[in-house]
Amino acid sequence: MPASAHALTGEHPENGVTYTYRYSDGQPNATITGIYSETATTAYVPEVINGKTVNTLNISGDMGTIEALDLSLCSSNLTQFTCKDVQLRSLNLAGCEVLNNLNCVNSKLEELNVSQCTRLKTLDCSGNDLASLDLSGCSSLTTLNCNDNDLSFLDLSGCSSL
Repeated sequence: MPASAHALTGEHPENGVTYTYRYSDGQPNATITGIYSETATTAYVPEVINGKTVNTLNISGDMGTIEALDLSLCSSNLTQFTCKDVQLRSLNLAGCEVLNNLNCVNSKLEELNVSQCTRLKTLDCSGNDLASLDLSGCSSLTTLNCNDNDLSFLDLSGCSSL
């Protein structure tokens, strides 16, 4: 296997939050595989880490004191987001217009913002504590699983592909 195909890993500290990531040498993109802080309650995920554009997040496990993730800074590049079995209260993906797959199962979410995620095709937010879910701007949505939440409000207007 050529050197450029080897997966490399790194850590990037920023504003009291440490991001663990992996990438292939010679490739422009990075996948964040861990987010942790001992002091911050909100992590504002950066668009670029050490010269690599963040296009995927795949996180699980202990995040320390972090209760909220804001991914609006990487809105033009983020295509995949998975967080399973983490302790998050809030997840902001507003404006992530190229996001096409979101899986946030069993993450204790109370708030999920996917406004302007016009290319979102698959959403699995089952097993959370969501009381409301507004998917009105998700016109490409074809698959939705929102079981095992506390939903009293669900807006699917404009989701013509469901």
